[in-house]
Amino acid sequence: EEQIDSGNFEEIDKICSKLTENWPDDPLGWKMLGIFSGIENNFNQAKFAFQKYISLMISLGKTKEAEKALINFYHTRRSDDFTLKAIIRQAIGQLFTFNKWMEGGETELQKQGILWVRLEHDSKQLSYLLKKGNITSDLADPQKELHKLYNHSHKLINHENPLQWVMTDLSKNEDICASFNQILHYYSCTSLTDSALNSKHNWQKIQDDFLSKDVPIVCIDDFLSDDALEQMYEFCLSSTVWKRQFPDAYLGATIDGGFVSELHLKIIHELNEAMPLIFKPLQLVNSVAFKYHPNFDTGQTLHADDACVGINLWTTPDSANLDPKSGGIVIYDVLKPNDWNINNSSEIAQAYLEGVNGTPTHIPYMRNRAILFNPSFFHKSEKIKFDDEYKNWRTNITFFYDKAIKQQ
Repeated sequence: EEQIDSGNFEEIDKICSKLTENWPDDPLGWKMLGIFSGIENNFNQAKFAFQKYISLMISLGKTKEAEKALINFYHTRRSDDFTLKAIIRQAIGQLFTFNKWMEGGETELQKQGILWVRLEHDSKQLSYLLKKGNITSDLADPQKELHKLYNHSHKLINHENPLQWVMTDLSKNEDICASFNQILHYYSCTSLTDSALNSKHNWQKIQDDFLSKDVPIVCIDDFLSDDALEQMYEFCLSSTVWKRQFPDAYLGATIDGGFVSELHLKIIHELNEAMPLIFKPLQLVNSVAFKYHPNFDTGQTLHADDACVGINLWTTPDSANLDPKSGGIVIYDVLKPNDWNINNSSEIAQAYLEGVNGTPTHIPYMRNRAILFNPSFFHKSEKIKFDDEYKNWRTNITFFYDKAIKQQ
């Protein structure tokens, strides 16, 4: 406490290191080492310490306590402390992923099986990492077992139909479980020397254009800088955060589940600075991403979201899109009713639109094109026809914002 009061964090770091040496099985020492290493900008040590803390808290069955502690520390950091906040948020994503598994994910997978699109994606993703030389001992066994199951299932089912379920005995295959209850690999984004957003844009004009429209839709081409775009694309390819499987043949990742990096947080910060009249009155409620199987062309069906502002970004190269006139998004000029259930089926949504004569706006796919819009208006994916090579799966990222909730 004396060292904390004096602000001598370097000395505190030494004390925490001694604690972890003398009591390596005590999670408190590792948590404190992670916190003070991060404050001292020793990010590699902070990342290692938080991983040790998480592992020990999982073994002690205290994952909720660990998640709460990390969230509390996250909220003490400045909004522009991108590297440390990303480390903390990724550690929270690890705990969230494990908790989801324990809360029913394992039981659901045991009963229902693995969706073919998920099995194909995870096997190809780990093979991609292997070719890039990113397979560590933590990745090697899951990659081998997933590929074995993938090749075996490939012989038994119609592999052109990504909506089939593959059964496996998880009790006999811990390596496959590991790919579901852990984030095995993160792509490490590097700090950008310049802004993540494209500095050539007149962001005030884009902001004014958006705020002046009754149906707010603004198409922003070349949204990210070249460096930011390539890093975001590689993050989506390499990071094993794609844990949500949807029966419409696409996969999802969320910020709570670890879809976050230094780059994500920098983009969020810069949006607040570039278009303050839009973003500063709001709070980020989610950051999500989706990958779509190339052999199933529907994408996301008609729906509306619980958010008042969204930024939807496409990162897959244009050369992967086999139908350049499509692959984008359709947004209707109809807001969802106040009592609308966002879990309503697309058929219910379509019937509602027909009853009010909704007019669509079609926006074709283009890499690094962002759509600034109100996600409470009904929208859907256009038909998707992309090349089936792993790195060419259509990927979109969306930042959702809504009005800040006042604390009681």
